[in-house]
Amino acid sequence: MTSPILTIFLLTYNHEKTVRETFQSILMQKTKYPFIVKILEDCSTDNTLKICQEYTAQYPDLFKLIAQPVNTKGQHMRWAMNKEIQTPYFTVIEGDDYWINENHIEKVISFMEENHDYNMYATNVLHKGENFQKSSFECQNLSPTLFGHEISLEHYIYIQTAGRVYRNIFDFNQFPSQTIEGDIYSYYLYLDKGKSFCDHEIDSVYRLSTTGAWNRLSPEEQRNSFYEIVYTASNLLNCRHAKFLLKQLPKCIFKKLEKLIGSTLTLRLYVLWYRLKHPTKRTEIVHDDISDKVNPKISICCITYNHAKFIRQALDGFMMQKTNFPFEIIIHDDASTDGTADIIREYEKKYPDIIRVTYQTENQWSKGIDVLKAFVYPKIQGQYVALCEGDDYWIDENKLQKQVDFLDTHPEFNVCFHPVKVIWEDNRASESIFPKPKFRFNKDILTLQDLLKHNFIQTNSVMYRWRLKDQENLVPNDILPVDWFLHLLHAQTGKIGFLSDVMAVYRRHAGGIWTGAWVTDEWFIKCAIPNLKFYQAVEKQFQCNKQSDMEYLTRETISVCLRQYRWEKLDELSSLFPDLYQKAIMRNNNQQNIKIYQKKYKKYRKIIIILFIVIAILGFSLIFK
Repeated sequence: MTSPILTIFLLTYNHEKTVRETFQSILMQKTKYPFIVKILEDCSTDNTLKICQEYTAQYPDLFKLIAQPVNTKGQHMRWAMNKEIQTPYFTVIEGDDYWINENHIEKVISFMEENHDYNMYATNVLHKGENFQKSSFECQNLSPTLFGHEISLEHYIYIQTAGRVYRNIFDFNQFPSQTIEGDIYSYYLYLDKGKSFCDHEIDSVYRLSTTGAWNRLSPEEQRNSFYEIVYTASNLLNCRHAKFLLKQLPKCIFKKLEKLIGSTLTLRLYVLWYRLKHPTKRTEIVHDDISDKVNPKISICCITYNHAKFIRQALDGFMMQKTNFPFEIIIHDDASTDGTADIIREYEKKYPDIIRVTYQTENQWSKGIDVLKAFVYPKIQGQYVALCEGDDYWIDENKLQKQVDFLDTHPEFNVCFHPVKVIWEDNRASESIFPKPKFRFNKDILTLQDLLKHNFIQTNSVMYRWRLKDQENLVPNDILPVDWFLHLLHAQTGKIGFLSDVMAVYRRHAGGIWTGAWVTDEWFIKCAIPNLKFYQAVEKQFQCNKQSDMEYLTRETISVCLRQYRWEKLDELSSLFPDLYQKAIMRNNNQQNIKIYQKKYKKYRKIIIILFIVIAILGFSLIFK
């Protein structure tokens, strides 16, 4: 089943007479965009709940019923709703309203998909009063001549809830939970943050009803709610719209004061008054700017180089994740030359609030720079971190949610991983699953000591409870593999948990660093010394013995260097690891070749250095003659 792109929140309370029409208006929608409906039922005293249960039973894949334990008078319904947003878009419709345009969803989502600079879309609605006053009536809520297609804060009274569709760009759980009329507050958030489009076509009907959340409040409750709306919005908008906000207040002294000292100062005095009157209800919204998707719970880190063939699959795997928390994607492109960066820019433009990219103009890895440590780790904001390189990808849309749920409920664990499918691009081997149970010692709970024996955690399967915030120096420079060292660092302060679901694919191909690990001459030339530095760092950090691995690696590297005539690499090896080098020579059958190298290579190197100095001196003398 395709993942839903839109969540429709249906809010119900004593809507027995009208809610069937609301359900049918949802079911009649003709659209290529999949959606899901979450019903928030506020303890109705009539048969509304029974009707909701009827539709939920008939369409279990479409409707999800969430019943409140006690009646909230609508005050907390919208904030409970925000915890359920897991799709790129959402809209709200109450059980006494309904849509009359069967193409409403198709039209709105198509516009939002094509216009990423718009965060809200609002359509005209038809106001309908049924025995609400002395007689029934109908009227357009919005006059086409009132304003054009761009909406501003002052227009909020004309834009009804049933006519709005929002792009999911905020973590609403960061905001106050006590604010009545959450749709007005959401409107403030969106209008202050980006562009919003007004469609003058009538798509829905808004019934004026005595059972509505606002009309269920007493006059005193309504007045206090207005005070709170102005207070929270004034903090959010930083008094930039003082005149407009003061208009929302019931008649009070602040409106008279505005004429004497101006809107901005009056609003600041009002905020001070509200805080003194309600010391226990101070909002935390005091900053000048609220970033989209603030405080992501998890940071996805992706490094990529010449992955044009694969990067779309990796990015799609990130964006398909269904979570009840915000996440960010941090990408580092190391000066790709095959179009990888162009593909990333395409996704960055489509998801600017989630994807953060560093584009290099020169390849940093070839300079010996640890790109993760230098460019990625400092950007991490999440409590948890997941890794996936640009040539691998995820295949389970619930991967992040499952791992976060595990770490949230198991505070003694700092690492969580799962098996992956291993595929070979050149079909040199058949598909397999890593790790096999025996490689993780047939255990689901593992420790640092288990991980020191060998690395059974594939990079794109891991999630950490991130411990390196402002401590990037814990990761040594110039080591390989960095991911194994990260696993060990996090396992040093907590357990390792294993989830049995296969949720990712590890791709082995000719361009992969580890495809030829411990096998090809090229790998030994490029990676043996960083690998030796890794073992050296592991011994120091975790007080363990890795001498046998290091000795074997040194012997094999010497053989490769002799076979490939890489005297400079051999010289580097001998200077960095003299003890290992000497021990390897004693057991190596090429001792005579090494002795010849030691004499000739060092002699030639000295001659080259002398020649270079002579040329440099002659050059300077000619320049300054």
